[in-house]
Amino acid sequence: MFRKHFLSIVCLLLAIAALPLALWATLNVRGSYGVETELELTPFRWHSIEGSQSSLSSLDHSLTLMFMGYLSCEDVCPAMLGTLFSAAEKQGLFDKVGFLFLSVDPKRDTQELRKAVVDSVGDQVYSGVLNAPDLYRLRHELNDPEADSSSPESHSGNLYLLDKHYRVLKIYPYSSIDAAKLSLDLEQILLNLNPDFNRG
Repeated sequence: MFRKHFLSIVCLLLAIAALPLALWATLNVRGSYGVETELELTPFRWHSIEGSQSSLSSLDHSLTLMFMGYLSCEDVCPAMLGTLFSAAEKQGLFDKVGFLFLSVDPKRDTQELRKAVVDSVGDQVYSGVLNAPDLYRLRHELNDPEADSSSPESHSGNLYLLDKHYRVLKIYPYSSIDAAKLSLDLEQILLNLNPDFNRG
């Protein structure tokens, strides 16, 4: 009996000792960042700052990071945009993928404001607004728990990686966004899709 209990305790201690290593591997192995999904969205078109309609298939990059928010937000949106724009400057993030900001508050997020805050960041950075039915459908398809709220303050804050066919390849929760890890993860995804991809 003593031997049985002793072996159980040893196994438990070994498992506890290995836990930090497992967590480290999960966080640091390329390709392990973010949440993989099999979501497929209904194709949508947004109104750009020029007033014309655009779609994912019309963008230059094969992959696009999409974030939905509003520019008068006091916490989540500035933090997310700040992290992304910092990654664009330090890791060349938007040399790898495009970025699309979709406003959930089109009345206050005017074309002029969106151009100054978002589109002016780079050639592959876009902002847009959707028609109300399209925005509602998109948020439901993304399983946004705040989709039925009429207040722009209520939105998930997640970052979504989409391809030109409106497939959601990954979701990056707001609470775990890290510029360096995001950049490395995108490099690995692009390398998997195209072995000739240049990491730069």
